[in-house]
Amino acid sequence: MTSGCGGGEDKGPKAIVVWNPFVISTLASREDVRVLFDSTKIPNEIVDSVVVAKSSLEKPGGEAFACAVIETFYEVNKAMADPAKRDDTLKAIGQKFAAVSLEDMEKVVKQTKFYGTPDEGIAVLTGAELPKTMETVVGFCESHGIVDQKPSLGFGDAGKAPDAALRFDASYIEKVKKGETGTPAPAPPTFSLAWSEYPSWSVFGVADSTGIINGKKGELGPIEKKWGVDIELKEAEYDPCLAMYGAGQCDAVCITNMDILQPSLGRPGVMVLPTSTSFGADACIVTSDIKTVEDLKGVKVYGLEKSVSEYCFVRNLELLKQAEKDYSFSNMDPAAAALAMQQKAAVSD
Repeated sequence: MTSGCGGGEDKGPKAIVVWNPFVISTLASREDVRVLFDSTKIPNEIVDSVVVAKSSLEKPGGEAFACAVIETFYEVNKAMADPAKRDDTLKAIGQKFAAVSLEDMEKVVKQTKFYGTPDEGIAVLTGAELPKTMETVVGFCESHGIVDQKPSLGFGDAGKAPDAALRFDASYIEKVKKGETGTPAPAPPTFSLAWSEYPSWSVFGVADSTGIINGKKGELGPIEKKWGVDIELKEAEYDPCLAMYGAGQCDAVCITNMDILQPSLGRPGVMVLPTSTSFGADACIVTSDIKTVEDLKGVKVYGLEKSVSEYCFVRNLELLKQAEKDYSFSNMDPAAAALAMQQKAAVSD
């Protein structure tokens, strides 16, 4: 069978677990690879979000920063929901999101269910399902060594759970929904948001390029002026974004609900904005000789360990009644894993 990378001996990995844009780019690069399983089997368990450090929220302007980030997200989503603006907005997100075409972005959006309105975001953060989901996620991460210990969780505003390592708080979305504004300041405080390429997070790059905000430090767009804060965008790969947050090098980070657990032990945070849920955006991609999950026994599966990728992999094994000990998950940066499979390149362990 032909392949998009010109054929040749396949020395690359036989199985990888990655997220978009690596899922869609890998599937497009070769005809002899396919999705074995994905996050559609664990609906709503993976919550993509913006988490702000508790210490940053408590600074002057911290709450206004959270609100400005939230309003920025919804402004881009408004454009995406407008038939007259949808194509241009998706194209813009696609360009920020690894130069993905409009056609592919339509596929990506289906795999990434955006929480595109304040009502949707509030429903996630205040609904009865979130505590149950987090109980499952925390229990899994604790039992698999993804977290050093179980972090304390809180649901509601600071008064309800002041000492939680990770709190889920809809009050900032509610302020934006009500049309509240900040206080203009002659020298607005600067807060930073670390983000990586992912459909609902590339929205912030689009907001910068379209003038909704100005992501450069010291320069303000309309929403920043409205809330009296300066948003500095820090774009990086996903793992470095997590490291930045843990090291206190950013005030907020785009991150999943399971990947924030470990950093929250050392730096308590507040999920102020759920951006989307993965519904096929995280996947195990295999070569054509892997017919069933049992064929993965004895095969190294590459992905970012102790992250959403390992979670997606092992949770799917559980649902398929497979013993985790019979399978091998090897740590590898998702971009590198995807590139190795796309180019049929040997992997150094």
